[in-house]
Amino acid sequence: DSIMMAGLSTRVANLGKKAPQPEVFYADRTPLFPWRPRVEVETTNNIITNTGIFGILAAWACTSAVCDYNPLVFGTVAALFRLTQKLTAFSPSPK
Repeated sequence: DSIMMAGLSTRVANLGKKAPQPEVFYADRTPLFPWRPRVEVETTNNIITNTGIFGILAAWACTSAVCDYNPLVFGTVAALFRLTQKLTAFSPSPK
């Protein structure tokens, strides 16, 4: 008990004399996940293309009596393919 009290009183005594290190001082401002993805603004061309693909496939799904959700699955696959192409151009695979 006396060891803990001595450590506490030492820290309290040095509180105004010595500034904390910057890592400790700004510890609450560090990001939770430093590897999180960066925000990328989508271009208008990509938004129009993706909306057109899903619009055509959704119209096909609504007007067709045979297929249920197949056009929407195709649209999801097309969007994932476009996303993969965009990410490959942004960050190419190692060779």
